Amino acid sequence: MICPACQSENRSGRRFCSKCGAALPIVCPACEFENEAGDAFCGGCGAALASPSKKAPQPAPAPVTVEPERRQATILFADLSGFTKLSATLPPEDVHRLVARFFEVVDEVVLEFGGSVDKHIGDAVMALFGAPVAHDNDPERAVRAATEIHAKLHDLSAELDMPVKAHIGIASGQVVASGIGGAGHSEYTVLGDSVNLAARLVDEAGPDQTYLSDAVYRAVPNLLNAEEIGDLEVKGLDRAIRAWHLRSLDEASSTRDSRPIFGRRAELRQFEGVLESIRELGRGQAVKVRGETGIGKSRLVEEFIARAEEEGFIGHTALVLDFGVGKGRDCVRSLFQSLLDLPQEQEKPARAEVVTWCVDSGLVDPEQVMFLMDLLDLAPAKEHRATYDAMDNETRNAGKQQALITLLGRLSEEAPRMVVIEDLHWADALTLDYLGRIAAVTTQAPI
Repeated sequence: MICPACQSENRSGRRFCSKCGAALPIVCPACEFENEAGDAFCGGCGAALASPSKKAPQPAPAPVTVEPERRQATILFADLSGFTKLSATLPPEDVHRLVARFFEVVDEVVLEFGGSVDKHIGDAVMALFGAPVAHDNDPERAVRAATEIHAKLHDLSAELDMPVKAHIGIASGQVVASGIGGAGHSEYTVLGDSVNLAARLVDEAGPDQTYLSDAVYRAVPNLLNAEEIGDLEVKGLDRAIRAWHLRSLDEASSTRDSRPIFGRRAELRQFEGVLESIRELGRGQAVKVRGETGIGKSRLVEEFIARAEEEGFIGHTALVLDFGVGKGRDCVRSLFQSLLDLPQEQEKPARAEVVTWCVDSGLVDPEQVMFLMDLLDLAPAKEHRATYDAMDNETRNAGKQQALITLLGRLSEEAPRMVVIEDLHWADALTLDYLGRIAAVTTQAPI
């Protein structure tokens, strides 16, 4: 559980943060919604929340009476690979433990990326993005969630000492959402061709694979490294469906708009002045681009990047997301990995080798190793563990900030750097603290 005040990790069940003493959110045992400390009833399902001394009784489930409505949604199916074989070879208790942990991991990722868990079916999870709560980027959230599920299951494999893999299917389109069932049991769910297609795609995908419908691919083409797998015949549909195999997320490969830019002469002149100043003085600047939605900020920044690259700058881009900021996916860690040219999916041994290389090449100081390990989601080395565990969270953050600044500054001595932070308006206080340090160092280095 992450403390909202100091961002420290706390074990499940704590009421107050072990680092700063702030009240921690209350997780509803019924729907896992995070409620504010002191809330009596859950904001996700309305259930009464347990007090510290007495567990609140669970109310009888009320029939879901949502009127049917047509809406756009993205459906994700995640199925445990090789379940039949595992069931035949493992004791029933181990099978139950495996499925329970699989559901726990998948459900957590779905909620983290703003989706909702529709149901568990055997050894599969059906999740919804866009129903009952819609966002303007639900297909992107679903694709990112699929990538994160595969990564988390890799960690679960190490935990359980057995291979745990999933195959995933994602489809997007019009569905009818409503409450379905009788007086004894009813639930909110969606029906439509997209649900059937997602179920068909998950059947076609193999272990560690994610298959996407064409609608999902077309919604976020610049985010994906995907391979077309041809047309699929889907029962109930009179036409073949085009589908894609997701290889990885590849945000850096976004297709740059080659059309000429108009009406931004003043802004481009300003940016050219920044580049000229860096050439003459060896010191950079922090530039903030802001404006109403749809005014062309992204296109302008693309032009900035292109002109900087023409001048020999090496670019690094990081996104501030309002969802899915698990370990290794937040803006600061993504930027750090970009500086080291490390893919998100890089294995831990390779990341550890990069830390050694950074010290040996003089890009960071030896005493900063423990902070580099944290930024790369690695456990501290034995000789640093006691020291790192004894630090408070403020000291750790200060050390990580300095390690990031040291690395960025020394890299800029080799070649000037352009750092782009997108969607700054989503940044929390801790992220802004890091970015403030980066902005400050631009006055001393060609950044």
